[in-house]
Amino acid sequence: MSSQGKQTCSLTAGYVLLVLALIVVADWGGGPRLFPWVYHRPGLDKLGHLVLMGTLAYLVNRTVGTLWPAREPVWLSTASWVVLVLVTLEECSQIWLPYRTFEWSDLAADYVGIVVLGGLGSRWGTSWTLSHHHPSMAHPQAGNPD
Repeated sequence: MSSQGKQTCSLTAGYVLLVLALIVVADWGGGPRLFPWVYHRPGLDKLGHLVLMGTLAYLVNRTVGTLWPAREPVWLSTASWVVLVLVTLEECSQIWLPYRTFEWSDLAADYVGIVVLGGLGSRWGTSWTLSHHHPSMAHPQAGNPD
């Protein structure tokens, strides 16, 4: 694996740990104490969902694209679907947690982030990987008869 690939994997792993830490803090009721500004600004919570889960999908797609390059980008990658399912399960688990509140609008913001940013990560991860790691998939050079 290239040093770029290792960096991408490390960044993704660190970000996954950050998201998990934020979930645990919120599950234990620490969200309003640690992030009061999120709860006092309309729409900031939804923007946070979009950015946090979208960035997660973006990084996961970049990592997967680095490790296992796809031949053609798809509308929603398998990695994005996995993130989408896990995020859905996490959001739905809030129904049974005393310090959390399930909201459809949170889930919608998560989905928008996953589709938009995850799609970018999938396309950029695939195009970067194909052109830099697989010479047979790179664009032919000018003057080359192939």
